Amino acid sequence: MNLLNPVTLPLEGKHLIEASAGTGKTFNITRLFLRTLLEKALPVEQILVMTFSKAATEEIRGRVAETLNEAIEFWHAKLNGEATAIDDPVYQALFDQFSTQQDLQRIQAAVLVIDEASIYTIHSFCQQVLATYAFDTGVSTKAELRQDNTDYVEQAIKDWLRSLRNKPDELLLLAEYGWHTPDGFKGVFERGITTAIPVFCRSEEDVDAEPEKAKKALQHTFSGRFEFVFQHLCENKDVLKAQLVSSDPKKETEQEAEWAELCRWLDAGVPEKQSKLVDNIIHGRRYSKNDRVKSLMEPIKSLKDDVKKSLDALTKNQDRQANQQAVLSLVFSGIQTIKQTIKTYKNTFSILEFDDLVLNLADAVEQNPSLASELEAKYPVALVDEFQDTDDAQYRLLAHIYTNKQNSSTLMMIGDPKQAIYGFRGGDIFTYLKASEQANYRWHMDTNWRSTKDTITAYNGIFNQADFDFNIAYLPVAHAPSAKANNAPLRDENTHVSAMQFVYCDGDSEGKEKVTKAEYRRSQSEWLASEILRLFKQTRLGDEAVQSKDIAILVRSANEASSVATALRRAGITHVYLSNQKSVYASLEAYNLLIVLRGIFHNTQHNFVRAATTVDLLGQSAAQQHHLYVEDNDSAWDDIFVEFTKLKRIWVNQGVLPLLQVLIDDYLLLNGESAERILTNYQHLAELLQAQSEQNGVGSPEKLLMWLAERIEDPKSNDDSSIQRLEKDENAVQIVTQHKSKGLEYPIVFIPFISDYKDASKAGNSTAILCRYYDDSKGQVVQQIGDTSEIHEKMIREGEAEAMRLFYVAVTRAMHRCYLLISPFDKSARSAVGRALSVGNEDNWQSAINAFCDSNAACTYIEGQKQYQQKLSEKQRACSSDLIAPAPSSINTSMWRLLSFSGLLLTDNHWRRARADELVFNIDDEISTTASRFTFPKGAGPGNVLHDVLEHKDFSSDEWLQQAQECIGGVESEENIPAVLSWLDDALAMPIQLKSGATLCLNTLALNQTLKEAEFYYPLNAVNLPDFITIIRDLRQEQRARHQPMPDLDGMMHGFIDLIFEFEGKFYVADYKSTFMGNTIASYSPDKIALNMIEHNYDIQALIYSVALHRYLEKSLPDYDPELHFGGAIYLYLRGMSADNTQNEGIALLPISAQVVRNLDGIFAGETQ
Repeated sequence: MNLLNPVTLPLEGKHLIEASAGTGKTFNITRLFLRTLLEKALPVEQILVMTFSKAATEEIRGRVAETLNEAIEFWHAKLNGEATAIDDPVYQALFDQFSTQQDLQRIQAAVLVIDEASIYTIHSFCQQVLATYAFDTGVSTKAELRQDNTDYVEQAIKDWLRSLRNKPDELLLLAEYGWHTPDGFKGVFERGITTAIPVFCRSEEDVDAEPEKAKKALQHTFSGRFEFVFQHLCENKDVLKAQLVSSDPKKETEQEAEWAELCRWLDAGVPEKQSKLVDNIIHGRRYSKNDRVKSLMEPIKSLKDDVKKSLDALTKNQDRQANQQAVLSLVFSGIQTIKQTIKTYKNTFSILEFDDLVLNLADAVEQNPSLASELEAKYPVALVDEFQDTDDAQYRLLAHIYTNKQNSSTLMMIGDPKQAIYGFRGGDIFTYLKASEQANYRWHMDTNWRSTKDTITAYNGIFNQADFDFNIAYLPVAHAPSAKANNAPLRDENTHVSAMQFVYCDGDSEGKEKVTKAEYRRSQSEWLASEILRLFKQTRLGDEAVQSKDIAILVRSANEASSVATALRRAGITHVYLSNQKSVYASLEAYNLLIVLRGIFHNTQHNFVRAATTVDLLGQSAAQQHHLYVEDNDSAWDDIFVEFTKLKRIWVNQGVLPLLQVLIDDYLLLNGESAERILTNYQHLAELLQAQSEQNGVGSPEKLLMWLAERIEDPKSNDDSSIQRLEKDENAVQIVTQHKSKGLEYPIVFIPFISDYKDASKAGNSTAILCRYYDDSKGQVVQQIGDTSEIHEKMIREGEAEAMRLFYVAVTRAMHRCYLLISPFDKSARSAVGRALSVGNEDNWQSAINAFCDSNAACTYIEGQKQYQQKLSEKQRACSSDLIAPAPSSINTSMWRLLSFSGLLLTDNHWRRARADELVFNIDDEISTTASRFTFPKGAGPGNVLHDVLEHKDFSSDEWLQQAQECIGGVESEENIPAVLSWLDDALAMPIQLKSGATLCLNTLALNQTLKEAEFYYPLNAVNLPDFITIIRDLRQEQRARHQPMPDLDGMMHGFIDLIFEFEGKFYVADYKSTFMGNTIASYSPDKIALNMIEHNYDIQALIYSVALHRYLEKSLPDYDPELHFGGAIYLYLRGMSADNTQNEGIALLPISAQVVRNLDGIFAGETQ
């Protein structure tokens, strides 16, 4: 690979130009453009420049224009013998060759038509060609380009699932894995449906071949260890045998046999199930009191245990694969059907997606060589930027156009394989490697123009010894004396801090057996915040103090960003998350706005108006809430209704935007740290609603409410205009994902959690079902439904290689200084930084970092727990009794005459009065940073999250689905997710003492013993309320009736039962409660729960659910007998449930007998008792 010189590079053939980070890629693209313009005498329309984003095309267009204008100035000065301040060796070299007035005029003419230059994204180039050559490509000129395919993809999935209605066995197969719903299926297999990457299915032959392959792989893994341990045994034979083999004739023969079997097993080196003889000698008690022998036996015992674990895991994995095969075959068939349905739909309605543009044109030039030749003649020179992100279809398109048969065309592919980090988006490093092999010329750029000399020296040191795999080499880069960073040097009062700062945070591990991931993350985040505060005080960039805008924190996920943001917020550091891709419709403000608009539109209906008054947008403080709800002040309510009438008049007469502006300007209450975020979201929503209201047929309030509700229901399906806007970020620390940071640069960079290893073969905590990897035999990236050991290894290898590339991208963003925050996370030695430093195992981090820093002067090492112990000062929150009440969790606006449990207790005439402490919250309450049963967020929203998690949980499985983690991530930071799942595991393991005397643990229930979120409807026919009330009184075993007043019951009862399960022949209804009753298990004793049940009328709910179960069993269970089959109702207060409970803490067992259910069933049918 030769050093690039843009002046002498041959302008013919295929060139691959490797542009390492900071080496001036765009600079060289603009110089090559200028040279092509002059040397080839081509108009700008015939010089094709392609990149991968609209922003990048505009940047390149601007830089090309800037270069041409600068060249005009240079040429003009040189032609007129004038001095010029422009010192550019490329300009001078080109001027030496092209120094006529005509050359200057050519540059001037190019500037005038720069807007006509062929600078495109690859998709816009394809779109333009397909439109121009519609006849040759067979693509309709009337085709509609769709950015969002959600609607017809989801419809195709629904159609396929609907086709299985008459195939209950197949539906049950899908249901075992949660794939029987459109969301469940799409969540796992969407990429197999929507991408052009071929999809295959693991075959029965693959499964049959797995044991032998896995056995060979295991033998390879353990071979060195067997050899080492056998050598160890031989070296210590005399000591060990004297202790392990008795001289007693009664035992000697047997123990000699054990010794011989141990020697045979270790010598053979085969990781197979050990005989009982080996177990006896390794785990016997004969050496338990001999410390020396115990120590000598430890490597043997450890090997034996690890082999057993591996064999057990192997058996479990093979069983899993065999059991999955039928459902995977069904899924594969389904995906093919769904893809064909989508294709038919798109053809019928002339729809194109962005990927179709590339695929259609690639197919066209492959099948029509004359079209390819015509495009080669039209664009004889092409410069493709960011080529490392090219996929197979894109390269196939370029390769068929630029065949260079007449040595007249030039294809320059510019990129950096070390920055190929978009595999999840379809980027394909293997395409780059293929293009590299097929290129006529290969060049590299060796000088970094971004960073300081020390920074470059530091990361040269790291990546010189890093393994990028797949024959991707790291070529050290040189420092440029005129580098951008040198314009404003970084000066630090602490002279011990270097350009590359390794920070080791052990999470306060002293005295702990194991430090959790959450503790490591918290430790790193707090250290990071304290260091930023120090930088503000003790460092300068040039003549200016370091400011927030000079600092970037690079993370890998939104959950990592949340961890960091929490620490920054507590430290009072202004920050902004630049990679936030959440829809504004998914925000609390969108939900609140819907509640308020419904209240204004339904301004005469008490329930809507009352709900609206709880929202911050209506400006009701906690004191005012208390006045309205607790004191039930009629005069105050009259004023509210008058106000709502005025607001509705503004909406109807002037439109939604004037209404929202009045609400924002005159009503909205803002306080606290999120005020700016809240205001930004409301203003954004106001613009979106106004734009929608201006469209034909959507301007009416009713339709606008429906439209907003639909967007909130499914925020993921909305377009880019709905992505949440940034708050003001002129002077804020920038939190950016490492993927988004590519191409950017920052004076100071922090990279926290860099040693946290991600297993690419897993989806969440489970083995990936849809496996993406490069298939050598097919020469392309493929997707396979179902894993094998070979694919597993490929995914890990490819994932670890991409992780190294991502690490490289992150580190090379730094101009002056980069902080690498490291903790010994599980498997952290396999992280990119761990492999780069050859850590080996988690115990070696400190010695490995020290060794590296000793040999690299630009790197230093500190222990985060011992340095910079400056305590973070919490921002003081204003104490005020005027606090805003939280919004209700939901509003039922259904126009159907359906009744539900909540409907019985909340009607226009009978309001359930909330206590004041239910309506307000105190922002001074300390929020725990460690999740547990008692610190998990309170309220209906977090409670619904727990319901969603448990709905999709197979109680008998140890694994939690990725979906569960994503749900919890909506209300908890990522580091708290394991603690929440641990709590739920503990709750499911609780021994529940049933009234029958049996003991039940929910985690013993198989999937086919449970039914989750069962929806029911049943008729209520002129219910006799006194009889119903009598049943409630009897259930509560008290004379005074504490039930709520209820309306006449006549209609349909509707609801959802959290859980129905069968245990020992009886069927039970169960309901989850996340109610917070105190910070100890004792707070959830059965007597206290009984009071809570009555207070909230959950016992009435249990009666309703029991009748639903009773009627269901009557119709579905042959020979149903309530006395034999109806088990009762159990309410599960999750915060109080634990495997250590012995007194049914956290449990409410309601005394609903079979006779009670029969009586209530009759009452609901209109009978009198």
